[in-house]
Amino acid sequence: MHVTGPIPVTATSQPFGASMVEGTHAAAMLEEYDYVEEEYFASGTCNVYGPGVKVETVKTGEAFASIKPFSQVMRSGVPYRTRILVIRPRDLAKFSGNVHAIAFHNVGAGSSVERHILRNGDAWMGIEASNGTKFGPQETLSGGVAQLHKFDMARYGELSLPGGLPEDWPDLTPGNLGRIATTLNFADQNSYPMAVFLQEIHRGYAQGPDLLSQLAHLLKEGSPSGPLRGAKVRRTFNSGASGGTTLLTPYIQHHHDRAMLPDGRPPFDGYLVMVGNQPSNRPKKAVLVFLNSEAEAAGAALPLPKNTDEPRFRYYELPSTGHGMSTPAEQLSDTERATQAGKMAAVLPAGIVGLTDRGQSNEYEVYDKVNAPIIWGIWANMYAWLETGVPMPVAPPITRDASAPDGLARDEHGNAKGGIRTPWVEVPEARYVSRISVQNPLTAGMKRFDAAKIDALYGSREGYVERCRAAVDAMVPGRWIQARDTALMKQSCK
Repeated sequence: MHVTGPIPVTATSQPFGASMVEGTHAAAMLEEYDYVEEEYFASGTCNVYGPGVKVETVKTGEAFASIKPFSQVMRSGVPYRTRILVIRPRDLAKFSGNVHAIAFHNVGAGSSVERHILRNGDAWMGIEASNGTKFGPQETLSGGVAQLHKFDMARYGELSLPGGLPEDWPDLTPGNLGRIATTLNFADQNSYPMAVFLQEIHRGYAQGPDLLSQLAHLLKEGSPSGPLRGAKVRRTFNSGASGGTTLLTPYIQHHHDRAMLPDGRPPFDGYLVMVGNQPSNRPKKAVLVFLNSEAEAAGAALPLPKNTDEPRFRYYELPSTGHGMSTPAEQLSDTERATQAGKMAAVLPAGIVGLTDRGQSNEYEVYDKVNAPIIWGIWANMYAWLETGVPMPVAPPITRDASAPDGLARDEHGNAKGGIRTPWVEVPEARYVSRISVQNPLTAGMKRFDAAKIDALYGSREGYVERCRAAVDAMVPGRWIQARDTALMKQSCK
């Protein structure tokens, strides 16, 4: 991998998905911690991967994994040119040595500004690893490099990723994507249209495994021409949620162990996989954590994976949560909301049920609890396991009940038992549902208790707030959150 940059930023030429947008909370945080955002272009050659098992058709979304995506080389030595978006301390003397390096979501190629990364002195970078995904009856190529071309051809016109050929995949015969587009429903993950669409998303990422490995090697080998200008990289981490696991899970499954550095170091030292497909491989010399929401726990295959200290693996489930798991940790500005909505509208065609077409429920409010500190706590515990050998804490999964409609056991308030015990389920003020409606499967909902029930449980609203705040503090000794994040989490006790 050869890297050039940073690519100049001018009034008429700016990175797609940049966080340095005036009026946004992300830009304010970058300034607060004295970070810079830069874009680089990367080029080289790669393999293009496809399914490892040849079948005529994949009949359901559940059966998709059986074809072992990205386990077989289809073509070798294919040239590419892509981009890397970097967030790093302005003064590299303050760099921690930790890098979070991820492949961009196929339709969400924006930089990620999270407080836990900035305050630790870590660097973050995203690499564009998709050539795009075909959407709608016209099979319009959107997202990935295709979206960069639409955004600014003058800046991105030389970028090119090969992608997989449709004939590499069982159900991407000409016209089939267009045919299933009329019935594609993200609320029905096990349907044939979803099985076809999953193949299309993977087709666009077919060169992704090599891009991730090459980037990890570039960072750990300390190239002075790399995005961190030769600064010493001690640890690399990779993560993804939902569609962000499209490449991540097969990478862990089929590529991590093959991509060890010549000196024996792993390409990535830690992985956090959230609300996506679980890899069965336990990557060598690395920590793997899988985090499920209640929404995904309801459909998780049994038996659940076992926690082990060697290999280093943890499985967690978060009760009361939907696919998104948390309301935004930081208050978004109107500018930021408009920017995010604009990115989605620029990439996705309207009318995809469960994705762009989400019905709201008259029965439930949208879930409003902040759980980001739990995810930050997972990262802190992963760091500690790698640095000091202290294993990450263990929590039971959400309790199962085979007789329940969704297979989950519930308390007298209708909330799930077991899992990581948050204040929201230990000191509840509502009954939570992991999906606000059939048409809106990505958002959790809540039905607040009336004043009489709050008074019966806690004596008063003030009594509830006091108990809730105490429950937040109680998460610190178990290492589920850090003490410095209690104030943020307590904002949900109101």
